[in-house]
Amino acid sequence: METAADKKLAGELIKTLKLFKKQRLPHEPRWQEQAEYLLPNREILMRGSNAKGMSTESNVFDGIGSHVVQVCADGILGYMASPVYKWNRSQVGRVPGVPDLNDIPEIKKYLQEYDEAMYAEFKNSGGNCGGFYQALGVLLRDGISIGPGYCFTTEHSKKRKLLYHVFHPIEMYIGVNEDGEVDMILREYDISNRNALKYFGEAKLSPECVQAAKDHPLKEFKILWIILPREERIEGLKSAKHMPFAAYYVDIKNSSILGESGFETMPIVAYRCILDSGETYPRCPGSNALKDIKMANRMSEVNILGGQKMIDRPMEAPIEARGLVDLNPGGMFWRPSTIPVGQVQAIDQNIVVPFLVDQLDRIEERIKKHFFYDFFLSLLLAEKQMTAFEVSQKMGEKSTVLAPIIYRFIGDVLDRLIERSALLAQKAGRLPQPPDILFELGATELDIEYLGPLYQAQRMLFKTHGIMSFLETIGQAAQYWPDAVTDRINGDELVEDLANAHGMPEKDVRSDEEVKQIREQRAKIQQMMQQAELAKTGAEAGQRMSTAPQPGSPMEALMGAGGVAPGGAA
Repeated sequence: METAADKKLAGELIKTLKLFKKQRLPHEPRWQEQAEYLLPNREILMRGSNAKGMSTESNVFDGIGSHVVQVCADGILGYMASPVYKWNRSQVGRVPGVPDLNDIPEIKKYLQEYDEAMYAEFKNSGGNCGGFYQALGVLLRDGISIGPGYCFTTEHSKKRKLLYHVFHPIEMYIGVNEDGEVDMILREYDISNRNALKYFGEAKLSPECVQAAKDHPLKEFKILWIILPREERIEGLKSAKHMPFAAYYVDIKNSSILGESGFETMPIVAYRCILDSGETYPRCPGSNALKDIKMANRMSEVNILGGQKMIDRPMEAPIEARGLVDLNPGGMFWRPSTIPVGQVQAIDQNIVVPFLVDQLDRIEERIKKHFFYDFFLSLLLAEKQMTAFEVSQKMGEKSTVLAPIIYRFIGDVLDRLIERSALLAQKAGRLPQPPDILFELGATELDIEYLGPLYQAQRMLFKTHGIMSFLETIGQAAQYWPDAVTDRINGDELVEDLANAHGMPEKDVRSDEEVKQIREQRAKIQQMMQQAELAKTGAEAGQRMSTAPQPGSPMEALMGAGGVAPGGAA
């Protein structure tokens, strides 16, 4: 039974929702326009829950907006976190005074098994979009076109797999702490009477909801789901009411608490693509390009109207011909003898469309730049005409303009999704246990290194540019001072830096111990070859000494002068 304290808490949470609605209100008209021109399927729910199932057709006459959003989202996802390649790997962080732990065979094996298990989690996941990678695609499109994007990560207790649910931005409200990090999320959404009864149970629902679940099971009502830092808790206790984050479900109409739970970490990621100082809700390429998109849409509308008038021009005819003129293709005009020939004709309005077309092309080029359209398109074309190294160089040089969006996507989305996914999979027992040596050194937290082409291209450009430039210069100096160059440069460290910068897999790079063994074996072989060469040289010299000199040769004279007879006899 609901207590007075629960009733009071429900009222306070509903007041919080109203405050957050007021804070978000100035952004909503802009989101509505952006969704209309850039993401029509998201625009429907912007109109309210009663608009579900309505047609997405609107006053949009140019599809450039939705096209560039799709290319940009697919490009970032395809070159950052695609299921067709390994796009991240786990590393043990540096421990002061301890050599690189990642080279220890026991730890290396653990990291490989850990990464394989995490890739399996992503591959086998589900959710309201289909799975991990599908959720990332929807999240990116929301974040690029509207502004905020939201994804909830949870565990399917019966099917033992991770679920990723992407929520519509219009349902979500966020609050930030003093560091500007999202630590409070509210979701106001509709739930059917049937699902509410199944999820919360009859004891938590009002009598009206229980009866409605029987009479009108598909009818929906609004509830509030709010997640916020828990102020009072006992650390160390694993119960839901002592988790760092508290979660409440509230029946808004009846002002009652439907349920309470808790989370160890914030379960919802909020992708804020472009964030201005002092703002809670983000901007995005869609908001920056909105003026140009609206202009392009208006010009396309005018072009269509002008084209219609040029092809199907207005006609003029004597009033006596009313009802006698058929202007359809193949139509006939039965001209009475009282109407002169040539009196039915088109009205020339001198419409000039090419100017509008040229202007529209220039506007659409500006729109494409907001979404890095030419960059992603050039990569697709370059892959067919250039080597892999040339493509990576080109990608690294041009992707610098994408750096703010990429790093925001990594920090807001990928880092947090991987962290929470690993937490849930570890609790479910689907990840390998760390070796004891990591516990002994206190190095149980893993760092994530991203291996996607887009991230690696930027990393490689900045990490290798100085090295390659130096090697190109020092190669000329080596012609004059070879010892100075070879003595100064540590070739092992240089090769290792280049391998790491290029994202070489760990298994393809030999360890220091393996390199040592190879060099020792090589030195033995070289020593044996030298000994064999010396033995061969000595044998040839002995053979020459034992052979009688040619008659009349200097050797014969020398041997004769020394008292040695030909053939070696004294």
